Amino acid sequence: MAAVWSLETDNDFTKFYFPLEEDKKKFDEIVVNYFEQSKPVSKFWPILLMLRGEPMKHPDFFEIDNSNTLAISEKALGHIKGGLNKQIELLPIQTDAGMYYILNVLNFVDCLNLNESKYIATSNGIIVSYSLLEFEEKKLSEQNMFKIPQLPYYTFISSYIHDQCEDHDLHGLTFDPRLNLVWYAD
Repeated sequence: MAAVWSLETDNDFTKFYFPLEEDKKKFDEIVVNYFEQSKPVSKFWPILLMLRGEPMKHPDFFEIDNSNTLAISEKALGHIKGGLNKQIELLPIQTDAGMYYILNVLNFVDCLNLNESKYIATSNGIIVSYSLLEFEEKKLSEQNMFKIPQLPYYTFISSYIHDQCEDHDLHGLTFDPRLNLVWYAD
């Protein structure tokens, strides 16, 4: 079965924070000027420091400061890296739980079946709400983490990521069919 999930983190895990105000400020600038505009940043990425809050669990994925920016542990990266497209930047951040990597997803796939989907969009085609998204399955081949032009602020993941999380007991992402399962095909 092929499936597409919206990338959602589990809020029941430890939150990380920037202990240095200059690191937080730099990160916030990069989010606005690069991540939100889907621009590459690896050429000038500074290694930032983050610390865990209480309880000090060790999640494999966490969202940074409600920015829709995801960090992934080295353990999780080892299990899913083979399925990631080259258009995903892995940006290192140092934490008290080890090295993590921010995922800057630059991989856009024009795979939405606009005629079969049910949505409301702006005049320039950006979807602001939807009740049904239909994807073109043949365009999803080997696309395990991607964005679509009509929803540039969402990251989607495939069954491959879901299966790797299940098979290797990776924590921090939500896979709830009622919450973030967007599409599936038998």
